[in-house]
Amino acid sequence: RHTRLQGDWSSDVCSSDLQALKYLTHSQVLTSKFRNDSWTTSQIETGLNIAYKLKTNCEKNFDSSSTCYTKSKDIYESILQSDPYNWSANYNLGSLLYKRAVFKIKKLDYETDIFEIEKIQDECIRLFFSALPYLKNAYNANPQEELVVKSLSDLYFSLNNETKAVEYELLIKD
Repeated sequence: RHTRLQGDWSSDVCSSDLQALKYLTHSQVLTSKFRNDSWTTSQIETGLNIAYKLKTNCEKNFDSSSTCYTKSKDIYESILQSDPYNWSANYNLGSLLYKRAVFKIKKLDYETDIFEIEKIQDECIRLFFSALPYLKNAYNANPQEELVVKSLSDLYFSLNNETKAVEYELLIKD
């Protein structure tokens, strides 16, 4: 299936992950001019689909220089400039940032140098705090969405805020 993109998105994008990745890697989808333009409803929908595919692909194996992480993040941020209350962009960007931090933590092993651990810990805390406003926006847009409530609970737990983590956890059980 091919989707025709409008505006500065002048090429066809195939729906497979690999083709979407190649398209985004070799194109100028997110030029500074385009980032400042308003997105049409059609562009938002297409952007969300591509960003989600990229997000899903990079969640399999996050890498600090991962193109799919950067492109997915850029697309979500661009969509949110046009539509700050977009539930999907807020939730998925928050989730992407949170999962990147979790991946970095899980990658640590007993041979990791203490100074490297401190550096990674600082980066993860920064990522957790970066994810928070996006997940809160998604929650505010749809407080009944259990996925968002669970994500906020997990995020607050990761930030050592047990009170807030339990508060959201109890919302799931109600």
